[in-house]
Amino acid sequence: MTISGVDSNPVSQGEQPMNKVAGKALSQDDFMKLFLAQMKTQSPLKPFDSGEMMQQMSQLTSLSATQELEKSIKMMNANLGRSQMVQATQLIGKKVAIASDKSPLTYDADGKVEGLDGSVILPSSASEVTVEIKDSSNKVVKTIKLPASNSGIQDFHWDGLDENGKAMPADFYNISAKAVTNGESQEVYTAGIFKINSVTMSRQTSQVILNVDGMGGMDVGDIIKILS
Repeated sequence: MTISGVDSNPVSQGEQPMNKVAGKALSQDDFMKLFLAQMKTQSPLKPFDSGEMMQQMSQLTSLSATQELEKSIKMMNANLGRSQMVQATQLIGKKVAIASDKSPLTYDADGKVEGLDGSVILPSSASEVTVEIKDSSNKVVKTIKLPASNSGIQDFHWDGLDENGKAMPADFYNISAKAVTNGESQEVYTAGIFKINSVTMSRQTSQVILNVDGMGGMDVGDIIKILS
């Protein structure tokens, strides 16, 4: 007596990897359903190799561990974001230096000038530093000469008076600087001084965003210095 068709197996051994079907990644549930289907449909005359079964079980275990790790990382990032949010709220109302070619000229509630503050970022020692302050039409209203300085951050202050001693209105002014290094003049980066109005957290990235007066949303990493 012959037995025909008994060893036919709808899911051939080694024919298709467990973690992909037609180029689509499997979920953990899909993985388990496929594994059980293979167990049910295996031929009694040609059972699955035990080594292959162990390999597939190992893949399932690995997939489960990876998913749990991803959940842990997401939870850790969320907790870290909340912690940074709490810390960042302490910056509300404070002034910070942020790399920028603008800085505000401010007055207090009584109309008394507070002035414009900024910084020059020097990559190397400079024998002379010149700062130009320009209005919205890019006209130079004040030139400030700073003394020789080593590399680093050199602060400057403008009292709000133009070259003729006229008080300028509160506004955001353009700032630029040049430094003389080894007898050669070169443009250098500047930083403006801004007030932090509020802080928010991105729902997509969980990153803390500083809402800076006149600058919009800025990253915490953009801060060069915290003043007060």
